[in-house]
Amino acid sequence: MAQLLLLTRMNQNPQANSGTSPSAPSRSTAGRDDAAKVVKASVGEDARNVASEAVQFATDVADKATQSAQRQVASGKERAADTIGHLAGALRHTGEQLGTDDMPLVNDYLGRVATQAEGLADYLKKTSFGEVVGDLEKLARRQPLLFVGSALVVGLLGGRFLKSSPPDRTAASHDTIAGGAGAAR
Repeated sequence: MAQLLLLTRMNQNPQANSGTSPSAPSRSTAGRDDAAKVVKASVGEDARNVASEAVQFATDVADKATQSAQRQVASGKERAADTIGHLAGALRHTGEQLGTDDMPLVNDYLGRVATQAEGLADYLKKTSFGEVVGDLEKLARRQPLLFVGSALVVGLLGGRFLKSSPPDRTAASHDTIAGGAGAAR
């Protein structure tokens, strides 16, 4: 900063720098060069500081985004485990009701499927998301046909489940509002 002040003074008071001796211009030029070097070093240091702060800020933002994504994945994994657990209970209940009639084989089959679904729900609750992904990758490599077939079945069942879900109340209220606005016209 002192060098910056020196440079400013030199530019404001050129008479103090100019002398009658022939060496005066070279001293003035040398002083300006020194001041320029100081300013350049100061600007370089400021740029490094700004870059360092920018990197730190970006790292903090990335860490927060990663933490948020991990929380959302964990929450989604919990919801999936709960849904699978409820599905297992419904399958077991349906099998028991059908088993009392003339369909004992259906009861047995649905009981086994419910047990497998409960095992899957427990697995999802106990393992991390990374482990689940790793296990799915291993399954896909070992038995690609089973993996693709399972993904297809899960997709179809998920689609049917979503299709049979009750309509969203907010969507229904929007339709009612839209219908009322159209009737008022």
